[in-house]
Amino acid sequence: MHGRLAAGGIAVAAYQSWEYTELLLRAGALNRMDLAMGVISIATVFLAAWWLMGAALPIISGLFLAYCFFGAASAGDAADPRL
Repeated sequence: MHGRLAAGGIAVAAYQSWEYTELLLRAGALNRMDLAMGVISIATVFLAAWWLMGAALPIISGLFLAYCFFGAASAGDAADPRL
C-alpha cells in the first residue's frame, strides 16, 4: 500500500514537472493524460488521508467535492444559490 501511494505521488510530481510549461499554456483545456494524473493525485491524497487520519476526513472531503460538482443539480435548500 505504501509503495503504491509513493509511486502515485512520484508519478504525479514527475508529470507536473515534466509538462510544466505545457500545463500552463493549455490551462482549462484538459487532455486525457491531465485527467488521468488528476484522478491519480486525488486518489493518492484521499487514500493517504484515510490511512493517516481515518475514514472521517476523506468521507467529508468527498462529500464537499461531490457538492462542488453536483450542487447545481440539488433540489431545495441544498441547491447552489449562485446558479
